[in-house]
Amino acid sequence: MFLKKRKFYTLLDIRKQLVFTPIIFVFLLSVISIIVIVSVLGFQKQNQTKLLLQEESFKKQNLLTEFISDIKFNAS
Repeated sequence: MFLKKRKFYTLLDIRKQLVFTPIIFVFLLSVISIIVIVSVLGFQKQNQTKLLLQEESFKKQNLLTEFISDIKFNAS
């Protein structure tokens, strides 16, 4: 009852394990890699966009500050 019968593996069973396990592992690893790469590139693209918008806003703010200071200087 408590003793289970040991399963006998044939060479064909072992061959199937040796052939299909690496293939499944490679496909699984490639899917995970693609997901990670796409998410990292998307995050990097989003950061670059935010950086460009921030730089443009900073340039506009500096230009506006210089314009206001020139007007105040010319008015006095």
